[in-house]
Amino acid sequence: MAETTRQITPAIRVVETDREWIVQTVEMKRTRRQGVHTTGKWADRAYITSRSMLTWN
Repeated sequence: MAETTRQITPAIRVVETDREWIVQTVEMKRTRRQGVHTTGKWADRAYITSRSMLTWN
């Protein structure tokens, strides 16, 4: 299965596979001392399985 990764912004990317598009964002961690910072890991946020899911009506 071929995968293509497209970086949309530094915090958002889309992984394209044969069957779906997976929208991922960088995981954020909040602490009292350091505030909000990234963990360096990517988390799946949405699975798009057809082009009709991309249209706005």
